[in-house]
Amino acid sequence: MAEGNVWFLSRQLFERVVERLNGASSVDLDDFSVDLQANRSRLLEVLKNPVKSAADRAKIEKVGDQITLPGGRSVRVDQSMSAEALILAEVFNINEIAAVDLVLAGESELPNFPGLTRGLCAVLCYYNSHRYVAQTLRCLIEARAISGSSNGDVCSLVRTFTDDLWSSGLFKRLCEAVAQFDAARELDRLQQPNVKGLGGPKHRKMVMDLLTGIQSALGDCLVMWSVQNGLQASELPTVVSNLREWESTRAFGRSELSFWAAVFFAFDTSLLDVISTEDELGMFPVATQPQFIQAIQREICELQWKDAGLRATLQMGWAVSMRSLAQHHWTQGVLEDCQEDEEDILERALDAQPFHFLRQFVVGSASFRNTELAVRAVDSLLKQLIDYFPIRIKELRSRADEELRIAQEALERGHAPSQPVLHYEQQLLTLADMYTNIDPQLRPIIAAYWADADFFPQSFISEQVKSRTNLSKFIRSGAELGPAVLHVAYLALVKSLACDGSNARNAFELLRSRHGRAEQSTASWDHFFTALRQYLYTFKRDASMTSMGFGFASHVPVVVHISPEELAGLTAWFELAERIALEDVPSRATFVDHPNWQCLDTIFGLLSSSVPLALKGVMFRFLGALACDKLAAAKVWEKLLAAKIIAHTPDGRLSGLQQELDQVECRSQQYPATSGFLHMMASLVGHGSDCLPPSDLLAPYLQFVTDSIAIKFTNRSYKDVDEMVSIFFILVTDGEQGRGQCKSLHNIKLIKQS
Repeated sequence: MAEGNVWFLSRQLFERVVERLNGASSVDLDDFSVDLQANRSRLLEVLKNPVKSAADRAKIEKVGDQITLPGGRSVRVDQSMSAEALILAEVFNINEIAAVDLVLAGESELPNFPGLTRGLCAVLCYYNSHRYVAQTLRCLIEARAISGSSNGDVCSLVRTFTDDLWSSGLFKRLCEAVAQFDAARELDRLQQPNVKGLGGPKHRKMVMDLLTGIQSALGDCLVMWSVQNGLQASELPTVVSNLREWESTRAFGRSELSFWAAVFFAFDTSLLDVISTEDELGMFPVATQPQFIQAIQREICELQWKDAGLRATLQMGWAVSMRSLAQHHWTQGVLEDCQEDEEDILERALDAQPFHFLRQFVVGSASFRNTELAVRAVDSLLKQLIDYFPIRIKELRSRADEELRIAQEALERGHAPSQPVLHYEQQLLTLADMYTNIDPQLRPIIAAYWADADFFPQSFISEQVKSRTNLSKFIRSGAELGPAVLHVAYLALVKSLACDGSNARNAFELLRSRHGRAEQSTASWDHFFTALRQYLYTFKRDASMTSMGFGFASHVPVVVHISPEELAGLTAWFELAERIALEDVPSRATFVDHPNWQCLDTIFGLLSSSVPLALKGVMFRFLGALACDKLAAAKVWEKLLAAKIIAHTPDGRLSGLQQELDQVECRSQQYPATSGFLHMMASLVGHGSDCLPPSDLLAPYLQFVTDSIAIKFTNRSYKDVDEMVSIFFILVTDGEQGRGQCKSLHNIKLIKQS
């Protein structure tokens, strides 16, 4: 690190602040305060560069002259240094002398980045400097919430310092920085022909990581402040204006997520349940300031927005907060001047399909999963909606049932049905998308869905317990049988919640039959496996069958056929079962050993019949999840060999799955059964050679994998690139499937040869 270089001061400040906040520094409080004040302008003017100067430009254009740098050092400018500094000054709009210092900073970093030039290192130093300033601000704002006697003085100092920054214009500067800093724009100016500020892939990734870090830290500063302190009525329009002009033709990026979350948390009332004294209400403008409520009403209910769906998401959140404020004993009179009640606002919001917007643009944003506070905002909004409007949620379910019934009747009469709105389905799918692949650190927020009122004493009536009970009721009520569309969405939600061992166990138990028998109106594993056996019976007889709806039987005789609705339902059940089996060992064992379910016998029977290949694919994947267990793998091998899914004909050719690959999958350029089979085989061979059957029994399966799939892989056409990549990586890479030690098939030739 170059001694005294201004581009490294931000890193040094960040390290000192983190050490002091973590208690790892011996610097006393007074010295820490002096340090913060000395860097006040740097923190207040986040992302601001030293301004360009014609006089300074003239100095560095005089090659061979000596100049004084910002830290007081002197340096003689040569031709290359002058040229690089002028380019950097132009690209980043910084002072020319500071640009020389940036060139020297890049030179000092060359040992840390072998293969990069001085100029490319300077680019990293520039963005790193701004990232450290933004992260220092983030740390200080986060530290405002530090509790405990040992940190009380530090917390008080940080609060005073950040309050001063905020009142001195930090809010406005943050809003400008969040709105204007754009990673794509930065990359674009770096790759101009006269700049050449981007190197190879490694350098590009480092730059992109720095840009993302800057955006993330700036957005977090704004949202964290809103979480801790709310926003003042005078500040709200500034934040909202960045959303009001947004149009769906643009991406809903990291800056939009930050503004959206900041507005939501400004009126979010979820923390009211955890405050202990009325004095603490002062932290919430929404609970104490009538002018703030008027500002909310004006900004999100009265003014026009370019996108009604975006506004509707915040209107829905405001309706939830209004219901909360009306029920809380400290804030019951705060809404008396409002002209609309929460039910009217919620109904108006629903007209603009807020769940659809949340799912497509907010949860569907490329930045969503990497923006923790945005995830927490959506989670809080949707949970509170379920908690405070349970009757309305039931109405949405009933309305969806009716919409689907009317659409079905129109189809039966030969009419084109109107497009159903299906708010309830969109709500389920939004929740499912949000919790899918959720960051492991955020998984505790899922636990609230499994709480049961029976777990709590009757005298314990806290609002948090009531909320958890309402969420549990919501999840349980979704298991009631109904239209296939809604049931598939519900199973997708349960699958997303089953993200680790404990949650997967809860999801499994959710669908266990009560008291040892299946309730006719509620979906369960008993229903599912009973339906599978009925399908098997029907396909084996190759005669008339009973319609299974989305997996459960009614009494309408039809020709042997699995409708698209039935296939979607069965697929959803198998995907849920696969997730649970991968994550939870006891549930996996129950699937294999439950005497009434006859899981393996039924599935292999279906695999030997003419069910759709898409269904075979998910069944193979489920078997692969079961086979992650060594004992279960032995049972799967036994059933697999007995079923002769693949076998040799008398002339030595392969039959069974081979024919389906040649005659169906290759023609459609889609390979669901083959892909699923590979997942299962990867799991089975992952336990080592001692778990494999004799070579003569294993031969047709290895021949299918090597000769029919691997060797001919590049000669086939693939409609789905993701499917092609998935098949390729199963064939050639090491890895693990879920939590089981399920090795890939890259060494299957060695197994075959042995």
